[in-house]
Amino acid sequence: MIMDVLSDMKEKGTLTIEEEVETEYKLDLDPDDVQSACDRLTAKGLLVRFSELTGDSFYRKASSGG
Repeated sequence: MIMDVLSDMKEKGTLTIEEEVETEYKLDLDPDDVQSACDRLTAKGLLVRFSELTGDSFYRKASSGG
């Protein structure tokens, strides 16, 4: 689900990801669960994390072309 909302290759914060998944899949998610899932996907190399000076994290789907 997270990978689906990031398929547009745009950087998105966890709150935006949460809102888009909830809207698309009619779910009620916990923000901490979304953050944990994004961290796991980043560790697997599927997402790229960008951190702001504020400490906020943004994610983008990793490009498959290398």
